[in-house]
Amino acid sequence: MEPQLHLPSQNTGPDDRPVSQCFEGEAPAVRLTLAYKVGLGAVLVAMIALPLIYLALIAFTAWGVYLYATRGLNVFGGVRHVHFGFMFIYLIYLGPIVAGVILVCFMIKPIFSGFRVRHFSVPIGHVENPELFRLLGQLCRLLGAPIPSRVDVQLGVNASASFRAGFSSLFRNDIMLRIGLPLVAGLNCREFAGVLAHELGHFRQRAAMRFGYIIGAINGWFGRAVYQRDEFDDWLEEATNANGFTLLVFLLARIAIGLTRGILWLFMMCSHGLNSFMSRQMEFDADACSLVVAGTESFLTLHHKLSVLDFAERQLFAQLKGRVQPKMPDDLSTYVAVMAAQCAGETQGKVLRTATSRKSRWYDSHPSDATRDERAVKANLAGLIQDTRPATCLFGNFPKLSQGLTDLFYRSLRRPVRQAQIFHVEAPAAGVPDTAQEEAAIKTFFGGLGPVIKPLLLATDARLSVGNVAEKIEQLRKTKVFLEGANLLETREALKATDAGLIEALQQQVLLQAGLLSQEGDAPTNPEAVVWRITNDWNRLCRELDPFEQAARDRLMILLSLLRTPVVAGAVEETAQLQDEMVNLLHFYGRLGAVFPPLLALRKQFAKLQVLLPHRGQSSSDLLDAVLRNEAAEAGKLLDQIHQALGSTIYPFSHMKGNMSVVDYARAKEYDPDPLRMTSKETESHLQMLFALYFQTLGRLVAVAAKVESALENTASGRPAEARARPVVRIVKRGVS
Repeated sequence: MEPQLHLPSQNTGPDDRPVSQCFEGEAPAVRLTLAYKVGLGAVLVAMIALPLIYLALIAFTAWGVYLYATRGLNVFGGVRHVHFGFMFIYLIYLGPIVAGVILVCFMIKPIFSGFRVRHFSVPIGHVENPELFRLLGQLCRLLGAPIPSRVDVQLGVNASASFRAGFSSLFRNDIMLRIGLPLVAGLNCREFAGVLAHELGHFRQRAAMRFGYIIGAINGWFGRAVYQRDEFDDWLEEATNANGFTLLVFLLARIAIGLTRGILWLFMMCSHGLNSFMSRQMEFDADACSLVVAGTESFLTLHHKLSVLDFAERQLFAQLKGRVQPKMPDDLSTYVAVMAAQCAGETQGKVLRTATSRKSRWYDSHPSDATRDERAVKANLAGLIQDTRPATCLFGNFPKLSQGLTDLFYRSLRRPVRQAQIFHVEAPAAGVPDTAQEEAAIKTFFGGLGPVIKPLLLATDARLSVGNVAEKIEQLRKTKVFLEGANLLETREALKATDAGLIEALQQQVLLQAGLLSQEGDAPTNPEAVVWRITNDWNRLCRELDPFEQAARDRLMILLSLLRTPVVAGAVEETAQLQDEMVNLLHFYGRLGAVFPPLLALRKQFAKLQVLLPHRGQSSSDLLDAVLRNEAAEAGKLLDQIHQALGSTIYPFSHMKGNMSVVDYARAKEYDPDPLRMTSKETESHLQMLFALYFQTLGRLVAVAAKVESALENTASGRPAEARARPVVRIVKRGVS
């Protein structure tokens, strides 16, 4: 009962397409099998039969009340002249009649009940968004689906296509497409086209969609009959608070109504089961359209992203729920997409495993993700669209549209969001931050010291204390002369060459251990001996640099300690705020320095993983898998050490997510189901992000120190006496990391 793909015999070459054509080729015909059509008809008949059975039940109940009212009096005729006979007739005869009439009214009431789902959405037009409507038009023509008569946007992580005016649009091609803006913000054009193809694919099978609408309407009616309450229910509940005979009558009525609703509940569950069954089949049909357009690879990626976007949305509203005056983003859609993009790969893995482990139940309206992904892999389609640009490019002005819809949503709340609660959403730069300027400034300021392979670290317990200005300035002059007199750039290049040789030797060593190199052929030199020799050269260079690094630390800390002296205060603005910032950054920099020993060891482990992973599946070595697992396990231990050293340390710079831990900042933002590749991704992400954070932090400290040094050079000669008379902050060092 599943739709089948039938590839067309003709091919459309790229030269036959117009320049503005979004899709390459034609969509295969998706035909419904005879079993699917028969099943759809059987479900429709069953769904129509259920309300008819309910109407018959109403008629039977009314007929029973009528028979009791017309013939029941004869049963109690013999007690008319007894003293309490009239009261007995009143209770036994009239009570069930009143309760029966109330019951019939309650059974008839749901037939006339009205219910309409309200969607918070706004329409958009083709004038403001020509690219989107061009894509929709070509997609409808490609799939043979009717063109939507209205397109709305909403804030949920969802998209839907429905009949615009309900039943009145049932016999016309009058459909409305709703697009969730978080989908636009979080997907690329290829994935977004797959979403649209899925929704429009529902209307490709016109008869099936209309049958589905009728089935869904009947199922919704049963749900309202069971659960919807109105004034009549409130009146009956208040009536049961009366005393005497009235209480008995209305209690009897409520019991009868409860039994009737129980029967309706059974009807509703049968209806829901039938509706869910057909809905799952229709989802398979829509998935086939999405697969044709987006292709198997993008279809699988799309499902992954949808799960993460949905998780990010739930996390957002869980965070905001319960707060008295929470900070609210000015662009909910972009914020959800950014939260999803910043979601750690480990968390993405948990979300994806949870989604794929969930199985379809009889009451589920959608197939399980595992089943849908399995069918996609089996189809193995390339797709008809290759556009990987962000889907936001299809909209004329996506930020304005999304911010406007967010503002309307905030205004619709019972407790409107105040302007002071709203913050501007700025999407962080994708990937690793660009620290080229900071690296250049550090290199210039320290004369070549401070590369990431030999970082310039500070003591974790270094603090600022009072000292004498003149003494500090003299010490600063000596350290600067000492640093300028050395050829540190030459030593820096020697360090880089030694490091490159060490990394290469480590890779050769691990390849030999994995059986990928032979001692006689591919590895003419013993890698262990090379590693030992290069390590000695590295240690020798480090010993030579030790006094210069200490001088560089002294220079940096002396300059920062002079920040609030009168000599500097007159030339540098906001020195008090700068000193507070420097105190916080120095504290963080000390915590970051404690991470570097395991971080630099992790760098070597990553070099080994890089050279081993490409050989998986291509080598016949029996040792490769074991060596890979050992190296990945060692990398995992180093990652744990880094996390323990950082603890709950907060990321020191502004971030869209507010107070975010450095551990979360460093985690990989991609997920790979293979544990070894995932470890490699985590290792690479920690190296890139923490090295970038090192340059950002030290670069900021150097920038402020350079300001102080410039102020001293411009003003020190004019105010020597005052400078000597005022105390200054000095650094007390208790060891260097």
